Amino acid sequence: MAISTPPSIAADAVDSATLVARLARPLPAATPFQELRFSTMLTEPVVVRGVLEIAVNGQLLRRVAQPFVETTTINRNRVLIDRDGKQRQFSLQRAPELEALLAAFRALVGGDSAGLEAGFNVRLEGDDRGWRLSLTPRNPRLARRIKSILVTGAAAEPHCLTLADAGRSASVLLLGTLATRELPQRVTRDSLDAICAGS
Repeated sequence: MAISTPPSIAADAVDSATLVARLARPLPAATPFQELRFSTMLTEPVVVRGVLEIAVNGQLLRRVAQPFVETTTINRNRVLIDRDGKQRQFSLQRAPELEALLAAFRALVGGDSAGLEAGFNVRLEGDDRGWRLSLTPRNPRLARRIKSILVTGAAAEPHCLTLADAGRSASVLLLGTLATRELPQRVTRDSLDAICAGS
């Protein structure tokens, strides 16, 4: 998820440990993102753009640049949100979506398949031309709130990360070059699935 691209994996079926190892990036690492949040309470998704960063010590920063400016810092088990000069802090356990995202992101960037499997049930489909890595939390507390995390990509490049909660809401992050992708005027989960699959 950093700027440099490692060698491609073989163009055939791969196991999850091999794929995760290929996704490893040297720290600190950063990737631009475009996030769309779908909710049953909204007629259209909320769209934000920014950069995800992970430091050498594992600290995660989510810097939103558009349509507002906000920085979320996750350090150990604390979350700090800074927006418009105002800060608020809370325990990471109060935000299961962030907790699950942090665990998955750290393991993927670190190439840590053992850590990933310790926190999630892992299922991989596809091959080098297009793969889907499905993660479901093992922790019962997280599983009550998070249905799944789906990472899609090709070769050694992740394209999208979709976090679905236990209700009907979801957050889709388009990563890397897809962060600047022009979206359809009326964007849906299906149209995003096609974009994430490389269409």
